[in-house]
Amino acid sequence: MRLNYLIFFMTILLISNNLFSEEKNKENNTGIIAGRLLSKTIQKPLIAFTVRILGTKMGTYTNSNGNFLVKIIPPGIYSVQFSGIGYETYVQPNVSVNPGLPENLEIELVEKMIILDGLEVRSSYFIKN
Repeated sequence: MRLNYLIFFMTILLISNNLFSEEKNKENNTGIIAGRLLSKTIQKPLIAFTVRILGTKMGTYTNSNGNFLVKIIPPGIYSVQFSGIGYETYVQPNVSVNPGLPENLEIELVEKMIILDGLEVRSSYFIKN
């Protein structure tokens, strides 16, 4: 009976070790894109802006300090798009991702003027005919 428990425990231990080593190998063969997003005119961090790796389904948002981090990216050369309301969308081409070496980017976005059509206000809702 004790031998059965020992065999069961050893089997579970070997299976879990194998699963964790596969995940670690997956992370070791991938890279990271990290960096900071700032406003070009006022040099302040841009919060909650979108960071997308074009041609993939990977991306993230900037945090309260304008920092971003995208992990587990297959090695290769990518274009990274930065966008948010009130700023021009910018694409950083030729970002090289290598296993184990984080690629750090410091990006400055230019403000974009948003022009709206005119607005007409009428008070006829309360006027009786």
